[in-house]
Amino acid sequence: MDRIHNLNMLKRTDGVTLIEVMLSAFCLLLCLSAVFGMYIACLGEVSQTGYHDQSVGNAQEGLQYLECDLRNASKVNTSYGSITTGTSAIAIALPAYNSSGVIAGSTDYITYTVDSSKYLRRSVYPATGSKRGADVNRIVARYVTGLSLSYKAHDFFTASGSASTFTLRTNWSATPSAYANGSLITSAITYNTSTLVSTLSYTPASGVGIQFTYPINCALATPLSYADEVDITLTTQAPGDSSSALVMGSGILRNN
Repeated sequence: MDRIHNLNMLKRTDGVTLIEVMLSAFCLLLCLSAVFGMYIACLGEVSQTGYHDQSVGNAQEGLQYLECDLRNASKVNTSYGSITTGTSAIAIALPAYNSSGVIAGSTDYITYTVDSSKYLRRSVYPATGSKRGADVNRIVARYVTGLSLSYKAHDFFTASGSASTFTLRTNWSATPSAYANGSLITSAITYNTSTLVSTLSYTPASGVGIQFTYPINCALATPLSYADEVDITLTTQAPGDSSSALVMGSGILRNN
C-alpha cells in the first residue's frame, strides 16, 4: 500500500490539473488587463498633452499677428462692414501708407474673426493707393474659441506742491488707481467724469511723481492713442476636449 501511495504522489506532482491551468490563465489575464489599461491611459494622457501643446502653439501664432497690428493701429472700431467688435471679432483701423510714407486722410482696416470651425481669420482691407496688400480670411490660428481686448491708460504728472487736482487724458470705464512715487494712494480721491479731473484729499509735495492707471473702452470711438497698454486674450480649446480651455494673454505697451 505504501508503494501504491508513493506512486500516486509522484503522479500528482508530475503535472497540473485543468483547474490549476485555468486559474493560472485567469491570473495572467488579470495582470495583462491591468498593464494594458495603464498603457491606454498613459497613451491618452500623452495624446491630450500633445493636443494642448498644439493649441497653445497655434494661439501664439495668432497673438503675433494681433500684436503687430495693434502696435501700428490708430483705433479699434466698434464695427467694420459686417464685423462687430466683441468676443469673437475685432475691427481695427491703421494709417494707410505708400512708398512716400503715411497717406494723409486714408485708413486701412484689419479684422479678426473666430468662426464656427475654431479658426482665427485675419482680413486686410487697404485704402486706395495703400501699400498694404488686400488679404481676406487668412487663417492665422486654429482651435480658437474666443478673443477679446482690454485697454489701460497711464497718465503721469509731477506734483507742483500747491495743487491736488490732475486732469486725465480721457474717460475711464472703471475707477482709476492712483500712485505717488510708485506707491498706491489709499486716501480718498474724487473723479469727475465730465471734466476728467481727479482730486486728491491732500496736496502732494513738490516733485512727487503722480500716476493714474485706468481702463478705457477703445471700441467706443476712443482713439487707441490713449491706450498705453493693450491686453489680448485668446481662448483656445484642444481637439476632442470639450471641458478644458486654455486662455492665452499678451500685453502690449504702446509708445503713444
